Order: sequence, then C-alpha cells, then structure tokens
Amino acid sequence: MTDQTTEQLIKQLTGMRRRVADLEEALQKVIQGCTSALGWLERETSAGKVLDFQRWSERAVQLRALSVGDISQLSQENAARLIRELQVAQIEAKMRNDELKRVQEQLEQSRDRYSGLYDSAPVGYFTVNAESRILEANTTAGHLLGRSREGLIGTLFSCCVSKRSYNAYYEHIERVFATRTKQTCEMQLERADDSFPARLDSVAVRDANGYFTRCRIVVDDITDLKRAEEALRESEELHRITLSSISDTVVITDDNDAFTYICPNVHVIFGYSKEEVGSFGTVSRLLGPDLFDRSEFSRREEIPNIERTITDKAGAEHVLLINVKRVSIKGGTTLFRRRDITDLRRAEEGFHASG
Repeated sequence: MTDQTTEQLIKQLTGMRRRVADLEEALQKVIQGCTSALGWLERETSAGKVLDFQRWSERAVQLRALSVGDISQLSQENAARLIRELQVAQIEAKMRNDELKRVQEQLEQSRDRYSGLYDSAPVGYFTVNAESRILEANTTAGHLLGRSREGLIGTLFSCCVSKRSYNAYYEHIERVFATRTKQTCEMQLERADDSFPARLDSVAVRDANGYFTRCRIVVDDITDLKRAEEALRESEELHRITLSSISDTVVITDDNDAFTYICPNVHVIFGYSKEEVGSFGTVSRLLGPDLFDRSEFSRREEIPNIERTITDKAGAEHVLLINVKRVSIKGGTTLFRRRDITDLRRAEEGFHASG
C-alpha cells in the first residue's frame, strides 16, 4: 500500500466517519423527539417495529470514538472493509433517520389531534395527585371554574369545592384510591362569582413509576339537569295536588294489571286508604274481572263510559263510570279514571218511578 493510497484511505475514512457520526447524532435527536412526542414509541421499538435504540446508540458511540490514529494503523484490506461497513452504516442510519422523522411527524399529528379533542371537550378534565393538587387541566376546565388553565395548574382542586361539599369530595377521592375503580358523585363547585352543581367521574391512574398516585377527574356542569329535575318535581307535585282535589279517582296499572300509581283521594269512593288499595295488588281485584274487552282495547287504546257497581269498605254499593285509556307513564300502561254516579242513577230511577 503506497503512501498516497494510505493517505486517501485515511481521508476517506475520516470523512465517512464524520458523516456517519453526524447522522447518528441527528438520529439520536429524532429519537428523543419521538419519545417526547408520545410515550408509546419506546414500547413499539422494543417490539421491533421501529428501531433498536440500544444497538444504534452503541454504534454511534463507537463511531465517534474512532480517531485518525486508529485508522492509520489499519491495513489496506481492513481499511477497505471498514469503508464498506461505514458506507452500509451510513445508508442504514439515513434510512432509520428518515423512518424516525416520519414516525415523529405522525406522533406530532396524533398529539395535536389529541390535544384538540382534549381542549375542545364539553366537559372539564383534571389530573390531580394524592394531595388533590392539579397537575393537568383542559381549556374547558378553566372555563367551568372561571380561571385560565395555566392558573389552575399547581393549585388544590379542593379550593374549587364549595365548603358544604368538602366531606363529599374527600370521601369521593378516598374511595377512588381505595377501590381503584371509577367513582361518581355530585357536589357544588365554586367559581369567581357563583357556584354550580357538578357531577364528578373519577378514576385512579398510575404514575411514571407504576404507582396509583394520580386521579383523573371528569367534571360536568349539571345545572340544566338539576333545573329540569326541579321542574319535573314541581310538575309532579302540581299533578298530585290536582288529582287530590278532583272528585274522580285515578289509578294506573302495568300490562299485568298491577298498580303503578294510585290517586291519593281513592278513599272518597272506596273507603279504603291508598295503602289498602295498593294491597289489593291488581285492578281486577278492586273493580272486578272482565271490566272491558282486551282485544278491543288493543285496537282502540281507549274505552269510555264503562259502568260497574262495586261495594266499598263499609259495604255500601256505588255505581261507577269508568274510562280506560292507554298511557305510558313510569312503567304504567293503562289509566283508569272513575267517577261515582250513584246519586245520578238513583235520581234517574226516582224520575222514572214517579213517571
């Protein structure tokens, strides 16, 4: 091997080593970027799907450790072989570099999509530690509490809880970490100018070391739901008062004739209390069997003006005018409205007798 050839080899090997080392350094930066983009890249790599980090990290260290002095001691044959290896390493490193850049772009896109969904969710998302200090929060969480997301980070979630809900909140968090299952509760949360009812769905999650030291909380403002429930209660109370004040009595049954609702004024006709009527179990035992044709009722869904004579608790007879109608109210399917027409029938009999 002449001096010229050796000098050329040394120069070529030095340049090659520098390019491969640069590629390896760039490769490491891309690896770090991918790892920080999402946490799952290293798991994918360990399964052989992306890149053997350890092999290429060791290779990069070896290449950077080479010196011109080391290369000058090589024979021409070994130097040529090393050039081929470096050329292969350069091609492999470039391929891995391109692949990792593609993966990094996909990860960043996934991260951006996740971030968009996380922040635009209609509910508030919080991550708190065992001391209830807020570690993460989405934009909606800030809107719910009247503060910026950045202003929430590092503060205690309990500071957002109404004083009257303190016990409920701490019992809720205790159950979350004790059971490690999803827990739900309702409580009052505070914001700058008022408070609002909220539903909390919480679950314990592992930290980076695998311990259950964190809790994810989904907060939903249920103000509208509570208003609807209150309106329903008021409506039901109004109906109860209305039904209690009219002379007609109303019961509702299911498809098996079992009572699902009994009007409070049922005693006016039958002399039995609401509880006593309920003990009859079915409307057939109260009014008698075969009150109406079931097949006709299925077709028409309403049969008006059925007359039936019954005996009340004291043994007195009453003539009832009964209307039956198909409904769908809290499990009830058939409504019976009954009016006592005993006096009317007696008046008609007296009229006919006098005539």
